[in-house]
Formats: sequence, structure tokens, C-alpha cells
Amino acid sequence: MVEYLLHELHGLSANIYVYFSPPEQEANVRNWLGPNNTYHSQVEGNLGEKMHQAFRNCFEDSCDSVLIVGSDTILKAQELTSFLKLLEKEQAIVGPSTDGGYYLIGFQKTSYFAEIFQGIEWSTPQVFPDTLAKFQKQGIPVQQLVSKNDIDTYEDLLENNKENQLPESCMQVLKDFSLF
Repeated sequence: MVEYLLHELHGLSANIYVYFSPPEQEANVRNWLGPNNTYHSQVEGNLGEKMHQAFRNCFEDSCDSVLIVGSDTILKAQELTSFLKLLEKEQAIVGPSTDGGYYLIGFQKTSYFAEIFQGIEWSTPQVFPDTLAKFQKQGIPVQQLVSKNDIDTYEDLLENNKENQLPESCMQVLKDFSLF
């Protein structure tokens, strides 16, 4: 799924940052995903701490807006393009996942606030509603995107396959491992 997402992203006019773990695997990750990305190892901590650091790094790198996209949701280049264009007009955007989390979150540099990731009970159905409450409390308008399935379990994979959403490259891997 990571390879597919990067394939879709590389056609866009955007800087691509890949965050990975563990840090000692950087050479392997670079060999796997190629030289056309900026690579950073993830900080220790929960998902919120990792995302906060990614936003901070990108904003310090002179990015005016940053979009974090999970690698467990199928997104096409045209969707990603529309999300990037939307983020040029909106202070913040978020794409809810059907399981209560989100598959994408983006901020303009001037609207970002670190508290968005603090006090969230990650990997629960409360992630998205708690995140929206933080936007409201901070007074930052957020544009909600269409809800999407993410792929966390084998059942999620089967559901996405029923809807013919899985990219051919993912299907081939599943066939190679006799999962389909």
C-alpha cells in the first residue's frame, strides 16, 4: 500500500516526506521506496507525538501547508490533488475513517496547533470526534472530507476488495501469499 500511495503522490507537485521506524532501517527504506522522497525516522511515542513531530519538521522546512496521509487507505492521485487544492483555501482539513479515526489531516502553517494530538486515545472510535472537539475548542475551522475505509485488519482488506478498491499491485502481493 505504501508503494501504491507513493506512486499516486509522485505525479503531484508536492514535496513528499516519508516517516519510518525503526531508525536503523533508513537504508532499507530508501532502497525500497527510492530516492525521490525526504526521509525522517519517527520519534518515539504515540501516534500523536509522531504526527506532531512530522508537522513541526515540515513547517521548519519552509512548508506553508502540510498534509499527513496514512498508508492504510486507498487514495487516488485525483483525490490527493483535490485535497491539496482544498488545503490552499482552508485552514485545516481532516478525512474521517469509518472506524472512528482519520486517514488524513492537513494544516496551513498559520493554523497548526500542537494540542490537536494531545490527550487523544489513539486507535479507538473516539479519535475523530475528539479531534473535531479540539478544532472547535481552538476556534480553527476544519473542512471534513468524505469518510473512507482504512485497512487495519484482514476483514477490512476483504471489504475493500469487494468494492474493487484494491490496487492491482496490492492484489498481486495478496495472491503471492495465497491470501486471495
